Amino acid sequence: MNAHWHREFEIIRILSGSFTVFLNNTEIYLEQGDVLFVECNCLHRGQPHNCVYECVDVDLNMLSTQKGGIIDQYVSQITNSKISIKNVVSKNDCELYQNVTELLAALSQERPYYELSVYGSLFNLISQMYLCGYIASSSYTNPNKQAEQI
Repeated sequence: MNAHWHREFEIIRILSGSFTVFLNNTEIYLEQGDVLFVECNCLHRGQPHNCVYECVDVDLNMLSTQKGGIIDQYVSQITNSKISIKNVVSKNDCELYQNVTELLAALSQERPYYELSVYGSLFNLISQMYLCGYIASSSYTNPNKQAEQI
């Protein structure tokens, strides 16, 4: 994989073998079962070693239903590279790993109405990334919570 970048968020899962990836010149070694999140606009390249992998590039902007809405606030932090993302997910991170598995399965199987499963999986994945600390952002405040009266 030659050095490149794109505005989409990328997810790579190693099916067999191993893969050495460079994210902005930081070397990461991946083995079978590992998942890698590649941040939007991140320069990356890779060298497979008897490797089979699957990947998907996702334009997360498609999840924002209206600019300035609550979903847009979460997604724009990722797409605008305003936050730091933990890149490697191991099989031991069960719920997050399961979210990735569900997303990739929905994309590859293309069952009837699979588009709905893909969108649902993406929303769940992003939620789990925040909840599990894979996205380092400012502290969460509930946008629907009314200000306390003094």
